[in-house]
This record gives sequence, structure tokens and C-alpha cells, in this order.
Amino acid sequence: MAPLWLAARPACIVAPVNRSLSQPRADETATLRVRTLFLSDLHLGSRAAQAGRLCAFLDACEAETIYLVGDVVDEWRLRRRWHWPDEHHGVTERLLARALSGRRVVYLPGNHDSFLRALPLPHRLGSVEVRNEAVHETADGRRLLVLHGDAFDWIVTRAPMLAHVGDRLYDLALYLGRAARRRRGDRPPRFSLAAAAAQVVRRLAGQHEGFPAALARAAREKGCDGVVCGHLHVAGIQDEDGVDYINCGDWIENATAVVERHDGRLELLRWTGAGLEHVAEAGAHRRISAPVERGEALAPAGA
Repeated sequence: MAPLWLAARPACIVAPVNRSLSQPRADETATLRVRTLFLSDLHLGSRAAQAGRLCAFLDACEAETIYLVGDVVDEWRLRRRWHWPDEHHGVTERLLARALSGRRVVYLPGNHDSFLRALPLPHRLGSVEVRNEAVHETADGRRLLVLHGDAFDWIVTRAPMLAHVGDRLYDLALYLGRAARRRRGDRPPRFSLAAAAAQVVRRLAGQHEGFPAALARAAREKGCDGVVCGHLHVAGIQDEDGVDYINCGDWIENATAVVERHDGRLELLRWTGAGLEHVAEAGAHRRISAPVERGEALAPAGA
């Protein structure tokens, strides 16, 4: 099991707020006010993380509850080489500021930040909840299973070495993609080499197409109407046999997030240079009846 050394680093999610980097409060500048915000695969600590764009998005968005759906901190890359510039610290600062102001922030670890799973979960790190998974109830009464999703990835669970090889291949593809953009004058590429590389690894294992169905089955078994996840870096909303499969995407290439409006509508949004772009919306008419169970008690920090 991975050690907890990363949690003690001053630049990580448990760091105190650095007032010198503080920006205006989100509720003073926000142009998007939502009930819930779902973010996944930020990969802070990776040189490819779009932390600057994420800071701009967080400044423009005010949410009552924030779910961090895994791979927020990229321990795999930080172990190879420490990289934590001010923009990455700015993301954690903004998230901590939300938690300290009374907003609910729930951190659901993924495979790249699995060191948090060494804690007795559910747990509380200061004002941030840490859980393996959560069940979120929308404003219109639907229940959503929220988790990173790596436990349903055959490569991660049964072929971890292949997962690390694929991760290196993805890094190489990102590097080549950035070089190609520089040669093209930063014009958008016709296709993503990094996404293509990730698809190759997953198709070799014959797993990609089965991932949404497996997560939808898990949601249905828990009496949920939908599932919100990350992990694949492929944002999307689709129907899986009557269950909403909602993937948040990532902040490496796609700069996408899922939001719940105050009427319960779920939308997939993309942050562009011009602002927010609507991508897709989940069906609001389906509901699987099931009683809402009492949540688990949180273990306090240091327990």
C-alpha cells in the first residue's frame, strides 16, 4: 500500500491557504452558480495538468458541494519528479477555501492518488471529507453513485505493470502532441495523439467498451439512478440500460466538469478560452426507487 508521505507535503490538498496567492471569493465573481460540481482527473503534479485553466474555471463557478472524483493529485508522477508550481497550489488553495467557507468538499481517491486509501475511510482531513465512494442525491430526488472507477478497470486491478506502461505511453503522447501544436502555431490538432494512445492500451485489454456497463450495473445494484466517475479521460453522458453513465473527463486535455443545477439537471461542461461550453445533459426522467441509507460516520483527522 502506498505511504502517506505525500499528504504531509506543504503543497498538497491538506496545505494551509496561502493568502499571498488568494483570489477574490468565488461567490463575488462567479458567473456559474450550481448546486453541485463534479471534477475528476486534475492530475496536479503532472506537467500536463491544465491548472491555470482550472483556476479560472473555479473562479467562475460557485457550488454548494464539490466532489473531487479521483486522480486529483498525481502521486505516480510526483514520485518520478517533484513538480508543484504556483498554479497547482492555486487549485488546492481554491478548493480549501471552499471547504473552509462551509461548502462541502468530498475527495474520492483514484489510482493516481491511492495513498489516501491508506486512511481509515471515510475520513476527514481538516474540512475535506475523504471516501472511497459516495451516493449523492440530486435536487429532484435521483441518487447517483460517485466514485473514480479504477476498481472497474481490468488493467489497473489485474495488470498494474501494464497500467504503468500505458501511463508512460500517455506521457510520451502528450509530449509529442504539445510539440506538434508548437509547430502548428498552437492551432487545435485534428485529433489527440494522447487520447489515441490511451485508447490503444485499453482496447488491447478489450476493456474500454465494458467500463460504462460495469459501472452502471454497480450503480443499479446500489439502488442508484446514475453513476458519476472519471478515470478514462473520456468525458461523456450516455444511457446504459436505463442508468445514466456520466464521466467527468479530465483537466489534462479536455478541461471538462459535470454540474448539477439547482433543479437537479446534470450537465457536462467544457471550459474554453472564451468561457463555458455546454457539451451534454443527462436525462432527468429516469428514477430507480430505493431508500436513501444513512451515511457512514467520518473518522476525524489523525484517527
